[in-house]
Amino acid sequence: MGALALFVLFAGLTILCQLRCGMLGGKIERGEASPEELDRMRAQAKWFAAAAAVSLAVCIAIGAAALR
Repeated sequence: MGALALFVLFAGLTILCQLRCGMLGGKIERGEASPEELDRMRAQAKWFAAAAAVSLAVCIAIGAAALR
């Protein structure tokens, strides 16, 4: 159950970061934010997406082991 909770957490954080990237893109167009902020947010979103993928793989492995 813990791996599933981690997947939900990291998937949610990935979505949140992607939404923030969209908002930062608009701010950059208006000159209210720097492109470096967007690069940092994209890097953070990639880390969260990778963590979500790993936790999903763990969930699948646990589920497969439980079926044996």
